[in-house]
Amino acid sequence: MSEVRTETLAGQPDDTPQRAPRAKVVVHRLDGGLEEGESDARTISAAGFPIYSGSDSQRPRLVPTRDIKYVVFGSVDDPALEADPGDKTSARRAILRFRDGEWIAAYIDQGVQPEGDGLALKIRLAELQRVIPAVAASPSLLEMQFVDTWMLSRSGDGVAAVIAPTAAANSGILAFAIISLGMGVLWVVNTLVSQAYGRRDYAACGQFLWQGVWFALVFALLPLPTLPFAPRAFA
Repeated sequence: MSEVRTETLAGQPDDTPQRAPRAKVVVHRLDGGLEEGESDARTISAAGFPIYSGSDSQRPRLVPTRDIKYVVFGSVDDPALEADPGDKTSARRAILRFRDGEWIAAYIDQGVQPEGDGLALKIRLAELQRVIPAVAASPSLLEMQFVDTWMLSRSGDGVAAVIAPTAAANSGILAFAIISLGMGVLWVVNTLVSQAYGRRDYAACGQFLWQGVWFALVFALLPLPTLPFAPRAFA
């Protein structure tokens, strides 16, 4: 009989999944804390985000998803960071607001879908005119606003850049609250005219129509006395 010999090959088998190389990460927590370390993950799973700290560089610690706001990959001091493309990019430009009140300006590539509980994006570093890759935790996101608020966030640095998007949102809500009063009354006119037409009271149709016209004219004139105060209010 021939001799059968079995050898164990060094290294990993071909079907062993290859993990991404570790990268420096900073986990921004909802409680305002920061956790720095390294990770070979590039998205946030339902369980959390693994991070290797200095105390144990071989065994990752899992930061629960419910505690994560977003994770930044790399360092803001890295001179190799990608330049801010500004209006030249085809990516969606968004303001992301989180449940703790913080907001960030970011680029989101067209067609990108959340992977796990994370949304890949590039955070805009206004003072450096650079962008840095990151992933936002979907459960921590309160809302995303596109284009208009983004333009306002580029109107200045420091306090101005922080106040502009908030002021725009508040003024939009106030303006709609005032406009909706007039819109609501005029929608009632449509209902009254329909009812009158249904019972063949054509004279009432005309009466309701003209009452709606007069109300619209009066409602449009009401804001005119506030015009002298507009420059000071929007200064």
